[in-house]
Amino acid sequence: MSSPKAPSSQFFEGRLLYGETSNTISPFGTYEDDFDTTRVLAQFKVTGEYAYGPTTTLYPFFDASYVTDDQHSYVDSLGNTIPGQGINLGQIEIGLGFKREIPVTSGELELLGGVSGIWSHTGGNGFASTISPDYEGGRMRVELEVSYSRMFGQVLA
Repeated sequence: MSSPKAPSSQFFEGRLLYGETSNTISPFGTYEDDFDTTRVLAQFKVTGEYAYGPTTTLYPFFDASYVTDDQHSYVDSLGNTIPGQGINLGQIEIGLGFKREIPVTSGELELLGGVSGIWSHTGGNGFASTISPDYEGGRMRVELEVSYSRMFGQVLA
């Protein structure tokens, strides 16, 4: 049985985005109010590619992301304080994908798949918390695909 070799490729991906909006609302169609929001998106992902024997490739990965969207409180034209509200979502996924090539007499058979564990949470404050309740928990994902290529370029997946 073969053992994994040093990674033939490693990939790192990251992003951090920040944004603000200035909004105008006309709640009753008679007057207009202005309010602001801010948003943040952060994501980091790393994956590798490991040869496991001559026909199998393994793809371990880690992916983490977080997003938040907050509406700031404001005082409307009637003097009412409109409270702020916000939502957030975070997720971490770790897993292992694979690709296995199986030669056959009339083409090539390829098995692709993987397994991952996912933990996520959501939360909110203000009125947004009544629409999107807080959640925290985990789940698992299993994927399997079969692809068959014939000698003359026909593919069945």
